[in-house]
Amino acid sequence: MAANSTPEQGKTPSSQSGPSPVAVLAIIAGLILLIGTLLKPLTEIQQPQQQPVSQTELVRLRRAGQRTTLENMSRYFSEVAGEFAAQVVRLPRLESSGVVWDDYGGIVAAAGGGWLPSALDLVVPPSAVVPVVTRVGGPHLPVVFLQAPVNTPLPEPNHRSPETLAVGEWVLAVARQPNGEFVFTPGWYAGRVATRCGEVTLQRVSTDQSYSAGMLGGGLFDMDGRLLALIVQCGDSYVAISIDDVTTILGAENSLTSQLLYRYGMRVEPLLDNALRSIFQAEQALWVSEVWKDYPAHAAGLMPGDRILSLDGFPVTILQDLERLTRPGPDAVFDLQVQRGEETLSILIPVSESRAVVADGDAAVAGIFLGETEPGYRIGFVEPQSPAALSGLRPGDRLLRMGDTVVDEADVLRELLTDPDRPPLLAVADRGRKLVALLIRME
Repeated sequence: MAANSTPEQGKTPSSQSGPSPVAVLAIIAGLILLIGTLLKPLTEIQQPQQQPVSQTELVRLRRAGQRTTLENMSRYFSEVAGEFAAQVVRLPRLESSGVVWDDYGGIVAAAGGGWLPSALDLVVPPSAVVPVVTRVGGPHLPVVFLQAPVNTPLPEPNHRSPETLAVGEWVLAVARQPNGEFVFTPGWYAGRVATRCGEVTLQRVSTDQSYSAGMLGGGLFDMDGRLLALIVQCGDSYVAISIDDVTTILGAENSLTSQLLYRYGMRVEPLLDNALRSIFQAEQALWVSEVWKDYPAHAAGLMPGDRILSLDGFPVTILQDLERLTRPGPDAVFDLQVQRGEETLSILIPVSESRAVVADGDAAVAGIFLGETEPGYRIGFVEPQSPAALSGLRPGDRLLRMGDTVVDEADVLRELLTDPDRPPLLAVADRGRKLVALLIRME
């Protein structure tokens, strides 16, 4: 019955009042974990993103590296050049350098192109002045050989043929400035090339270097200080010629003929051709085949085609009769008796250490200098294998005389060269730096 109902067995009023303690603890633990997670610092710090290097910056960095490399190389080449620069000397009068050639005071230098004095001064590093004399040279050669006293303090020379070089090897060009300091230019070897230099054909040592007048007479060396070539002037260019060719020149030109050429600018030859014997009406004699301008012989009035009769009254028939010209005394003047056509002339050749100067014939009129008209007839073209070509005429030659006839117009020249019955003639032509005699044969 309802009046007899009672509460369920085992239940108490407190068990129905809220969540259990276990549930409360679980909720608290979860909250702690959530808060801890939110408050925990990041384990990986995010780095700012790097911007790419610009092309301009890359170029700048590359150039900075190259500059450092070039500075190091320049310092290295300067040190190497300084080790053997003592082999390079200075010739103030020639305004060029020179290179020690042998152990006996020999010096090789570039020829200046004009009259070369028989004696001049040499400046040996650091500043010693030494007198030297000319032994081998000439206006037809790009080099000159000078002799210093044997006791001159010069370094031991060291040579190397360029033939032994491999393409790409480093080389150094070294020269002396007027103040005595050395200058150098590095480069690499690129081979050898045959080059016409004045009157001779030489081997030019090819490199990637460019030479200037300041390097004239200097030497081209390998990195061990061995001389490979000499820097000379060929036409309007400066080139390095092999020491092998320098050796050949010095051996071939050490003769009386060469001595007369470089001292006086005259080439003297014997009569070796029957046509010449007929022209000069002599079996044995000496005649002048070349006279170089701005040399003592030219200044004295000597001309190609002159036959030398005597020297200071002594008859001249062979080359050795002119040997006294190579041993002049102080202020000596030599008297050459020559035959020119039908005339006999006295040519006085002074021996002087100053440069020979030909008097200027210009006259000043109202402040204007009037130059003389060039005599002769200029040759524009020479047909190959023609009598003129076989006689040695070249385009650009200016014919002055053929035999006893002065050439002043084309008709005169045409008449002389088109007569097949005319005997051989001795012609004189102006060839720039020199006057030459040519035997013109008509056949």
